[in-house]
Amino acid sequence: VALTGDYITYTNEGVWDEVDRVYAHVPRGRLATVGCLGNHDHGQNWANPRIADEITRRLEIQGVEILRPGVKNVEGLVIAGLNDLW
Repeated sequence: VALTGDYITYTNEGVWDEVDRVYAHVPRGRLATVGCLGNHDHGQNWANPRIADEITRRLEIQGVEILRPGVKNVEGLVIAGLNDLW
């Protein structure tokens, strides 16, 4: 399973309980579950790396390997993730 970002449009700190409830249902792949972040995952005006770090942490708890940047070889298929706002 490859997840392609924009997991949240951050508005305030009160959003994290809801985020955890949703992330608990992330599909998991048989071979791998990887993801990358989208521009909305970097906070309002794409200016808050702490939001991206928190999203990464919470998704990794659910078994999603966030590639920021990174590369993963899944049985010969090379998947790359960037840490680029655009």
